[in-house]
Amino acid sequence: GDISNSNQRIKTSSTLRIGGSSQYRSYLEWNISSIPSQSSISKIDFSYASSAEASRQEEIFSISLQPSTAQDDASFGGANSQLYEDIGAGNEYYDFSHGDFVILSQFPRRTITLQQLAIADIQQKIVSNQKWFAIGITQENPSSQTVEIYSTEQIIPQQKPSLTITYTSQ
Repeated sequence: GDISNSNQRIKTSSTLRIGGSSQYRSYLEWNISSIPSQSSISKIDFSYASSAEASRQEEIFSISLQPSTAQDDASFGGANSQLYEDIGAGNEYYDFSHGDFVILSQFPRRTITLQQLAIADIQQKIVSNQKWFAIGITQENPSSQTVEIYSTEQIIPQQKPSLTITYTSQ
């Protein structure tokens, strides 16, 4: 889903927005319960498709709040405000210095490898028997233009975002 700075409403649709005049931030959540608790994570790849080429200094962060349990509270300062703030406050998994978020030669689909902090965070989640992993996407310097990627609500399977976790069981 995505959530804006202006009205704090959670929106679920076939695209996720990042940036723009309402300073949208987006999040994605996956069920990780199938990963055995004694596993050793070695790599995490995030694949996504974009509805348009753009790069506005996007960054990917950890999220401490579980998005699927957030209430759709439109009042400023409510649960959605907490989720909005949480999206940009966690461990940094990717920033634009590692390459543009959407690249023409890889348009419309792109795969990026999340940084070591993502591996440590997901390792901790599986050891503590947490069943979910989420990322938040925001812009370092929000602009008036949005970047859109397809969400899990997209009906075309090849355009849905995915998380590939490489691990060994012990």
